[in-house]
Amino acid sequence: MNTVIPAAGRGSRLGELTTDRPKGLVEVVGRPLLAHVFKRAVNAGVDELVVIVGYEAAQIVDRFGDAFAGVPITYVHQREQLGLGHAVLQTNRHVDGTFLLVNGDNVFAGSVAPAVAAAGEIDAVLGVEEVSPESQRRPAWSRRTSRGT
Repeated sequence: MNTVIPAAGRGSRLGELTTDRPKGLVEVVGRPLLAHVFKRAVNAGVDELVVIVGYEAAQIVDRFGDAFAGVPITYVHQREQLGLGHAVLQTNRHVDGTFLLVNGDNVFAGSVAPAVAAAGEIDAVLGVEEVSPESQRRPAWSRRTSRGT
């Protein structure tokens, strides 16, 4: 199964952190955001990572190359950032059938393996996390979960 990973945005809400690099290369716990996402997908047993790039795309390609932990990476360029749906549509020549969609700027503690295992049996899985109203009011960059992720 392919994993589609949108990572084309600049991350303007991150301010100076993304002035000269894409959001997916901002480090969290010593590794780029995308490395965390790739690891979760690879650990779940996916066959290919299809990464949608745009802003400062060459930096992502240079950082990760053709594979991550032995799993091939295909890069798809989104020339204009016109939203998530548009980004996923750009992969239509590279993805056929069921695929896992994981945003390139989401770091989470759980596994995506149950979603991969359920492929073909269900139409969609949406992972959510309960967030307190107090946490919702704080800027995203200042939030931490109780697990520290």
